[in-house]
Amino acid sequence: MTPTITLNNLGKKFGKEWVFRKLSYEIVPNQKLLILGGNGSGKSTLLQVISGFVTPNEGRVEVFLDYARNDIDYARNDIDYARNDIDSLRHDNDSLRNDIDSLRHDNDSARNDAERSPIAIGTGRAHGNDNHKINPDKLRNYISFASPYLQLIEDFTLLEMIEHTRLFKPFLNSISSNEVIELIQLQSAKNKFIRQFSSGMKQRLKLGLAILADTPILLLDEPISNLDKNAIQWYKDLIAGYTVNRTVVVCSNAIADEHFFCNTELNVVDYKIQTIRKT
Repeated sequence: MTPTITLNNLGKKFGKEWVFRKLSYEIVPNQKLLILGGNGSGKSTLLQVISGFVTPNEGRVEVFLDYARNDIDYARNDIDYARNDIDSLRHDNDSLRNDIDSLRHDNDSARNDAERSPIAIGTGRAHGNDNHKINPDKLRNYISFASPYLQLIEDFTLLEMIEHTRLFKPFLNSISSNEVIELIQLQSAKNKFIRQFSSGMKQRLKLGLAILADTPILLLDEPISNLDKNAIQWYKDLIAGYTVNRTVVVCSNAIADEHFFCNTELNVVDYKIQTIRKT
C-alpha cells in the first residue's frame, strides 16, 4: 500500500535565514515528483525534511496510508460485478432486481468506508483518524533514500554492505544479494572494500540499494552525480524497471537524465522569503 505524504506549511531556516517557508504540498501515491532549484536553493534540505532526517522549524510532514484508494478499487469491482450480473440475469426480472438491490447496498457500503478513511475521495486530502497516520518511528520502513552525501560503511565489502542493508530493508521481489550485485553491475567488486571504490562506484551502490529496496517511497537527490555516460543509462534503465507503482521524489538542477520520468514539479524558489536588509 503506497502512502500519501502531506507537507503542511513547512518552514526551515539556518540561523536567521529561511531556506523555505509556508510550503504546503501533497504527494499522492505513485506520483513522480521533481523538486527543482539551483545550488543552495534548499531542495536537498526539503528532501531531507520529507524523509524525516531533518526537522522543520515550522509545520509538519504527515504520511498516511491510502485506504481510500483501496476502497475505490473495491467499489469499482462491485460495479463490475453488477454489470456482469445484469447481463447474465436479464431473463429473470425478479432475480435481477434482488441482485441489483444487493449490489447497490455493497457499493454504498464501499463508498461509506471510503468516506471514513483518512484520504478524501476526489481530493486525496489527508484528514481524519490519526490511527491511519504512519508513526514517525516507522517511517524508515516506507522510505529509501539516495544522495551523493549519504555515507557508506567504508570497512565493509560490497557483499557485506548489501547483506547489512538487507537486515533493515528487504529488497524487491526478495532478490538475493548476488542478484543485487548483478543488477548494479559490480560483480568484479563483490569482495572489494567500499573504501577502495571510485566515486562513481559508490554512487551506483547508493542508487542500487535505494531503488531496489522494497519500499513504496523512493527519494533521490541529484542521482546522476559522479556517473559517467554508461552509468547514467544504467540508472535510467533501473528507474524504468523498478519504480512502477512507487512514489518517487527527485531533486535536480533541471538535468533531464535525472528526472526524465517525473510528471509533476515543485520549485523551492517559489517558497523563498525575501529578506530586506537594512543599510
